[in-house]
Amino acid sequence: MDLKFKQEIIDSLPDKHAELLKNFEVAIKAIYEQSKQRHIWNSNPNSEIELLNNQLDLLWSCYVNKFDELYTGLVNSINEEHYLIYGMLGRSIIEHAATMRYYFKNALKPSIDKAVESGQIENLRGINGLFDRFLRSGRFDWKAFLLVTSKV
Repeated sequence: MDLKFKQEIIDSLPDKHAELLKNFEVAIKAIYEQSKQRHIWNSNPNSEIELLNNQLDLLWSCYVNKFDELYTGLVNSINEEHYLIYGMLGRSIIEHAATMRYYFKNALKPSIDKAVESGQIENLRGINGLFDRFLRSGRFDWKAFLLVTSKV
């Protein structure tokens, strides 16, 4: 895959922004390569740790593929000058990234920090429940996101 912005679009931008688009193209290519890896769901894990590893693999695969699709659509919408679609895709990218950040920073980090300190993973069932909710839930709270972001 060689998804790129049209050269005339890049040429119309200030050098600083053109460089950002070139860097974005490199990132898109890396995400595309990662998206080709497939994860096979083990429907009958033998332990909570196996379930955790299974969910981590699924979460990685799911989000890499989501971002691959969203970024591909973003480049295509800019190239075709479909700015409404560009805006909608941009919003979706923000929502997915913020949701991922929330789960890792606020929900999972305390358990991970505790496991690092103690050398043991406690509450695997609770962690697996968080991963399951992360994978299946779809709501995004813009008000909470903007209020937290404005305080940073």
